[in-house]
Amino acid sequence: MKAERMTDLAQPHDHLLKAVLSDPETAGTLLRERLPGEIAALLAPDPPELVDGSFIDDELREHLTDRLYRSRLKDGGETFIYTLLEHKSWPDRKIGWQLHRYMTRVLEQWEREHPDWERLPPIIGIVIYHGAIPWRIPDELRALMSDNDALRPYLPNFRFVVVDLGQIENEVLSGNPRLRAGLLALKFVFRKGEQRGIMRLLGLSLRDAPELLYQVVLYIAGTYENVNEVVIRELIRTTHPKEEARMISQFAQEILSDNPPAWVVDLVRQAPPWAVDLARKKVREEVREEVREEVRAEVREEGRREEAAAILLRQLQRRFGKCSETVSAKVNAADKKLLEIWSDRILDAKTVEDIFSD
Repeated sequence: MKAERMTDLAQPHDHLLKAVLSDPETAGTLLRERLPGEIAALLAPDPPELVDGSFIDDELREHLTDRLYRSRLKDGGETFIYTLLEHKSWPDRKIGWQLHRYMTRVLEQWEREHPDWERLPPIIGIVIYHGAIPWRIPDELRALMSDNDALRPYLPNFRFVVVDLGQIENEVLSGNPRLRAGLLALKFVFRKGEQRGIMRLLGLSLRDAPELLYQVVLYIAGTYENVNEVVIRELIRTTHPKEEARMISQFAQEILSDNPPAWVVDLVRQAPPWAVDLARKKVREEVREEVREEVRAEVREEGRREEAAAILLRQLQRRFGKCSETVSAKVNAADKKLLEIWSDRILDAKTVEDIFSD
């Protein structure tokens, strides 16, 4: 099943969530932990399949990220589970209408691929919300409609699952370290006064999910306001002490590369000055090291050239006697390639002039 792809990752939130949920095992944990118990009990134990594509309106992708999964059921059927991340600091009261449109697009795509269908597959919507204000909007479509008792049975409706990260204790966000770390980073992006306080817990979660460390560091550097270089370095050291130098270097290269990905460009626009300064400082250090290495290489090369010149002068002296100052100067000024050419002529030359005939 394919849908229109969104190739530009316009937001750091988008990139982090997709990095976390691209792993089927992690996505399966999210579904089992956050779906209502009676629904989670219906799912087969194997991980869900990630369905490629996005169904979000282009003009809304700045505020929304989606992932679609196909999951087997224990009775042999299957269901689609559509997750939508609302990355704004306040809840959108129209989210039910947006979910309705996007899930309809999923089913329309499925219908095109199954023209002889008799029953549509079930589809469940999940909204992941990480704003600073608690979610108090009704979790059903009908709440957006004007109705009365007589109309209600005839109105379209469905319920959706809301995962309000702000209302879940940090330690129980997830039993999966990778998922817990990703949700922790998302949870506090709009809670500026609490950002420093969760760094140790975040670092401890990442110890068991080190593959996510770089993405989390990039996310925090680009979106958190109350952190600085010291905090970022401490987070890396808490998680993986040996990775500090490599990650800072990689961070600098991503930020200041000639053609960075779209999401990195967006991150740089939002990044605090210390993050960009850190990247520039690291690049300057690497440039200085490259220059030093070039100088060392030139010194080694010069040493080899001088050695070749000395050898040629000894050969000339043995064959033709003491060299004149003109010959000595000519040899000492020549590059290594020319010295090799002249050395090859020693055996056949009848005079010194024959060696330098060119």
